[in-house]
Amino acid sequence: MKFRRYSIKSRESKGLLLDISKRFAFDLQSFFTKKSKIEFIEIDNGNLILIEGKPLFFKTSNLLIPTLLFTEFHSCLPRITVDMGAIPFVCKGANVMIPGIVGVDGDFKERDLLIVVDEK
Repeated sequence: MKFRRYSIKSRESKGLLLDISKRFAFDLQSFFTKKSKIEFIEIDNGNLILIEGKPLFFKTSNLLIPTLLFTEFHSCLPRITVDMGAIPFVCKGANVMIPGIVGVDGDFKERDLLIVVDEK
């Protein structure tokens, strides 16, 4: 797999941080400033966005996904709690189905980004 890594200018980073803040209703400026070092790693199917050296977002042509490393961000996303028996299947790519859901926290609609957690 080929990749290319590069930094973006502070003017571009300010725009990116504002875009992320608007998309997710999350104040990134409380964690990062416009002077924070932001890098892109271009890979085959998208870009990995590193902020201060940590891979925090993955971006495709029309989708921006926070990585699991950005734990501070998880609190702003809706959450579904899934039965422990469903976890192995969900981890292998199965869809979450209604019988496996034991709790819902937050509002969302079809195709929204959310967090799936187990009962423990």
